[in-house]
Formats: sequence, structure tokens, C-alpha cells
Amino acid sequence: MFESEIKKFIEDLAQQPLTPYVINPWDYSRSGNKLRRGNLFGYFMKMYTLNPKVLLVGEAPGYRGVGRVGVPFASETLVLSHPFFSDKSVFGIEHSYAPRAEASASIVWQTFDSLDFYPLTWAAYPFHPHKPDNIYSNRAPKPVEVSIGRQFIQRLIELYEIEHVIAVGRIAEGTLRYMGIPAIRIRHPAHGGATRFASGLRAFERSRH
Repeated sequence: MFESEIKKFIEDLAQQPLTPYVINPWDYSRSGNKLRRGNLFGYFMKMYTLNPKVLLVGEAPGYRGVGRVGVPFASETLVLSHPFFSDKSVFGIEHSYAPRAEASASIVWQTFDSLDFYPLTWAAYPFHPHKPDNIYSNRAPKPVEVSIGRQFIQRLIELYEIEHVIAVGRIAEGTLRYMGIPAIRIRHPAHGGATRFASGLRAFERSRH
């Protein structure tokens, strides 16, 4: 039942109509997206075995993270080296790419490793918004784009029976507030926010005990 629901979730991501200047890492436009769909499926299934009750919602993926590996808050370096992604029959990268780190992803997983739980991760807008004519760039998602992402957040909350939601940054916080979902807001790790991001997650962890 859960596996079929996750497959449907990923297929809906792949088929989602998008606004201009957005890349869908899971659609059928590029051969490498098959690998990214597989990585996302593997991530969701492994997280299911961990029974996560916390959902961490970011803003939108960048081209060095989800755009390459298909997993929220991850990178090629993490997929190659982190124990969570050790099963290479499930997780992989495109060998034509040189492994690259993604700053926010590295900070996020370093922090996760210091906690006693792994939260499920997602984004207010799960697709990669970029600047006009430059796919190797990132931009903030527009309100109309964020509205597309709400359905996917709600579905993950229901699929995993999430009990706590953490918003990473203002866009995620605003999205969850609009949806009527109580959430704790913490600092985004980018642009010097690593320490406050980590302290925010650890404060949440302490509050659960």
C-alpha cells in the first residue's frame, strides 16, 4: 500500500505542469531523471523504515542538490559518501557528472548526524526554479509556484503520519501557515546560517524529551 502510494506521488511529481524557468528533476524530458526518480523512491522507502514523525520543509531545491540527485537536501557527494545512501543498488549518480557538494545539504546532514532522529525532508516548492536562460542558477519560487507545492506537502504529512513540522526559512513558514499547519521556524543554513540552523534543530530535539 505505502509503496504504491509513493510510486503515485513520484509519478504525479513527474507529470506536474510547471511555470516558465523551472526544471522538474523527475519528469521524462531527460534520461538522467529516471535515476533521480529512483533515488527519490529509495529515499522515501528508507525513511519509511525509520518511521519519521518530523517533516523538515525547505524553500526550493537548487541545481547542485535535487537537480542532480533527486533527493531533498542531498548532493552527489552525500549520495557517494554518507552511510544513509550506502546501498548503491538503490542510490546512484550520473557518472557523467563530477561529484559535487552542495553547501546547504552538507550542513543539513552533518546536523542530522548529531541528532537522535532523521526528519523527513521536502520543500515548499519541490521543483528547481532558475533565472531566465540560466539553468545553473537558483531563484526564490514565486507565490503561484509555491501554491503548486502545497498538495505534495499535505500528501507527505498524511503518508508518514507526521506529528511535527519544521519550516526552514520564511517561504516554508508562510506556506505552512497558509495551509493551517503548525510549524516551528528555524534559520536556513545558507549564507552564514549554519550555526543557527543546527541550534534550532537541537532545541527542537530537546523539546521532545
